[in-house]
Amino acid sequence: RAVSLPGVWPLRIATGLRGATLGLAAFDVNGRRVRRWRATADAAGAVAWNGKDDDGKRLPSGIYFIRPEQTAGDRAGARVVLLR
Repeated sequence: RAVSLPGVWPLRIATGLRGATLGLAAFDVNGRRVRRWRATADAAGAVAWNGKDDDGKRLPSGIYFIRPEQTAGDRAGARVVLLR
């Protein structure tokens, strides 16, 4: 669940896990992975994403899906609409 206001970066994504380290990935609407990172949930149980790809470039406007990198079948995640 995204918990940031529109236009506010970094985007905060609620995980429900406090202090846990998560492997996360962002995918575009075509299913291409555009970003992969390990994030530690803060005291509020949220992780942050700055809207950039693996090379540090700003991603274009579009819909992105943030999912934990866990075992197959786990589809929990967040849908993000990125407007520039």
